Amino acid sequence: MKKRSVIFIVLFLILIFLGSTILISMGTKDIDSSLVFSLSITPTAYPLPTRTYKQATLLEKLTNIFSTLFHGPAMLTEPSNNDREIGKTDHFVLFARENDTDLSWFLAEVEHIYFYESSRIDTNLSEKINIIISVPEPGLCAPRGTTYFNETTTIFLFADPNTPKEQISAAFAHELGHAFIHSLYPNLTDTALNEGMATWLAEKFWVAWKMNSFDNEIRSFAKEQSYLPLYLNQDMTKAYEKTKECLQNRDILLTEFASFIDFLMREYGVDRLSSLFNVQQPEIIDSQRLVYPPNYQEVYGLELNQLEQKWLISILE
Repeated sequence: MKKRSVIFIVLFLILIFLGSTILISMGTKDIDSSLVFSLSITPTAYPLPTRTYKQATLLEKLTNIFSTLFHGPAMLTEPSNNDREIGKTDHFVLFARENDTDLSWFLAEVEHIYFYESSRIDTNLSEKINIIISVPEPGLCAPRGTTYFNETTTIFLFADPNTPKEQISAAFAHELGHAFIHSLYPNLTDTALNEGMATWLAEKFWVAWKMNSFDNEIRSFAKEQSYLPLYLNQDMTKAYEKTKECLQNRDILLTEFASFIDFLMREYGVDRLSSLFNVQQPEIIDSQRLVYPPNYQEVYGLELNQLEQKWLISILE
């Protein structure tokens, strides 16, 4: 490796974990400025916080109920009589909702994706899944796909004639990943790990869409200075806040967490990752909802920021 490249990597890693700079640029609280580290020194442990959310008041709950009664739900999350059935496969029933996009090719693709992910996670789904193809939603942070777990699991894909086939396949593979996770890891309530694992399961199709491997994408983020530190983005706010950078940030974080999960599997094994996915479930205490973070320290003996350093070194060196 050239000397200039080594210098760049060292500077890049130092900038990522420079606590004082992060405090100013990201507005993050309670981060010790001692998080500066070098390639050879493990950074100071930064335990992820337990997040506290105020419960809705009775008035707020009644307001939501009346809003639903008078205005109806934002979107039907299951097939309706107005949805056009496209076809059935062994594992899926496909519908189109106000969408005339030709998706005949997709009927065969869904089974290919299913068997790829089934073999990747070594499990099968017991019930058929509904897939509803709908027109893209407006807005800065519109989803490409969404999965609902009702009586029957329903995956929504948002596409029109201009949507690339590679994006449709990648979005579906990601959403199908959530269905497998829901079945195999029911306690994986952490958004970042859930989204990262769903992206990892979709790797073949995500890579075909992005035309780059997970790890090469990380190298690109480093070079372009668009890398988002995992331990500061565990809540995934940047992936869903309604800004013009939302979709870019979402793809960056999904790719980063997928690559990070792949590192954890290779370095420490699947059993430890399964233990990490067994997250302590949220609970209500004194009218507040407590959401607990994954216990990296208990599973790996290191906090997320320390594991993040090891992962980055394995990619960038």
